Amino acid sequence: MIGSWLTPTVIGWRKAKKEGRRVQTHHLGIKSLYDDGKVDEEDIPRLDRLKEDIMDDYANGSISEQHYNNLNNKISVLYEEIYKKKIDLLNGKDLDKVKDEINDSYAKGKINEQHYKLLNEKLSDNKNNQQFNNNQLRPSSQSSVSMSTTKDVQLRDNK
Repeated sequence: MIGSWLTPTVIGWRKAKKEGRRVQTHHLGIKSLYDDGKVDEEDIPRLDRLKEDIMDDYANGSISEQHYNNLNNKISVLYEEIYKKKIDLLNGKDLDKVKDEINDSYAKGKINEQHYKLLNEKLSDNKNNQQFNNNQLRPSSQSSVSMSTTKDVQLRDNK
C-alpha cells in the first residue's frame, strides 16, 4: 500500500531531476558561446544546433514548456545580439542582405517577435542615419566645389 503511494512521487522526482540536468546542459551550451569573450556570426552554427537540441528535448517531453520558452528566449536574445553587431558593421547595400537573414531567422523561429521588431527598427535607424550622412556630405562637398570655382574665376579675372 505504501509502495503504490510513493511510486508516483518517486517517478515525478526522478523526472524533475532528469529535466533539470537537461536544462542545465542547455544553459551551459548557451554560456559556452561566450568562451571567446563575445558572441558573433561564427557562433550561428552552434546556436542553430543548440536551438534544434532544445526543440527536440521539448518535443520528446524531456523539458517543460516553461523551460522551453525560457531557453528559446535566451537563444533569441543571442541571435538578436549577433544581428545587431552585423548591422552596425555594414554599409547600405549589405543591409538588405542582413534584413533577409533576419526575416529568414524569424520565419524559422530562431528569433521571437519582440527581437524581430527591435532588429527591424535598428535596420531602419541605420538606413536613416546613412541617408542623413550622405545628405550631409553632399552639400558641403558641393559648396567647397562651388567655392573653389568662385575663387578660380576671381583669380582669372584679376589677372
